Amino acid sequence: MSGLRLFVHGIGVVSPAGWGLGGFREVWDGQRSLVAVPLPHPDGRPRAVFRVPPPAVRPPWALHPRMRRASAISQFALGAALEALGDGDSPRAHPGLAILMGVMGGGVNYSQRFFGEVLAQPATASPMLFP
Repeated sequence: MSGLRLFVHGIGVVSPAGWGLGGFREVWDGQRSLVAVPLPHPDGRPRAVFRVPPPAVRPPWALHPRMRRASAISQFALGAALEALGDGDSPRAHPGLAILMGVMGGGVNYSQRFFGEVLAQPATASPMLFP
């Protein structure tokens, strides 16, 4: 590992503050605030969430068939990565470039189901739900 070098070219952000580092910094610095939206929940009590708004202008990469079918998290990741590369850049402008991303979300659906069972009937809740 002694010859391994890492270079950080830029920063890209997609968050409930919007698409881009500027919106994120406005919220971080207290220049504007986010508004929570109620999300229905199976138990009848809505949850307050902060949604990522759609981009102000649809980026050209979003028209690619693979990106149209990609999950929201994949679209957010590509949007943030291309922002970090610089305005107007695309992955094809950087041959040999690798973009590394780490995301941790866990087994959300399985966790929700398991803890729902725990609350409804603790004696029969089974951790075997987790694959």
